[in-house]
Amino acid sequence: MVATAEVSFEGPWMEVTVRAGGRGALLLDVRGATAYDDRPVHLLAGAQPIPPAGGPLSFRLDLLNPAAPWLTHSEPPQDGRYIVYLKDAAQPYGPGRPIAKFHVRDGALVDADPVPLPLTTIR
Repeated sequence: MVATAEVSFEGPWMEVTVRAGGRGALLLDVRGATAYDDRPVHLLAGAQPIPPAGGPLSFRLDLLNPAAPWLTHSEPPQDGRYIVYLKDAAQPYGPGRPIAKFHVRDGALVDADPVPLPLTTIR
């Protein structure tokens, strides 16, 4: 599966626009660690099918209150640091590709930065 992704942030909202070729689905997976003890946090995960003919696919959600019909896992955010990964949904335990990073501090989203994902293979 080959994909390219653009990520933007507006307040607590993150939007990921993906163009992908191949079959199957893409998984958005957000993992991190708490600020006070580095305990792992699996903030959210969810997949959407790749549109026919490589049309754009959009993941849009409020990272402080994750809710979307495509989500299969979400938990309340905790103060800490997070990385957003794009993965092949058929390989959810694979490494995927990092596409963004952010921190939650005192219940607010801060230091949100997209990580450019040029045309690349997703595993």
